[in-house]
Formats: sequence, structure tokens, C-alpha cells
Amino acid sequence: EEEHLLQYPYPTNCTDYDDMWRKNNKTGPRSQEVCQNKCLDSFKENCWEYLLPPAISKNNDTQGISFK
Repeated sequence: EEEHLLQYPYPTNCTDYDDMWRKNNKTGPRSQEVCQNKCLDSFKENCWEYLLPPAISKNNDTQGISFK
């Protein structure tokens, strides 16, 4: 079931991803889920080495480690 929310100035106002997508020459996320995943991917790219244990990041040795 599709949910229809009230527009500004009501507190249910939300981002219209399809409208933003059209205004950005059909580029960018088309849903909140895709937007969040894109943000998370960017975070992982920029911060991954800081999340790994120091011994692994120094030696770049990831054999035998599962990242699931």
C-alpha cells in the first residue's frame, strides 16, 4: 500500500526522491533506502582502514578473515 504524506509545513513532509532525481538529470538515489546505502558505501570507502584492527590495516593482510 502506498502512503501519501502531507507536504510542507506539516511534520510528515518527506523527501521526494523522484522529483530530486528528475531535477538532477536523472542521477542520484530514487529512494531513502538507496540514499542510505550510498551514504554507507561512501563511509566504508573513506573509513574502512580505521575500522580494521591495527595489525590488519598495517600489513594489509586480510587472508582468512570473513567480512560478512
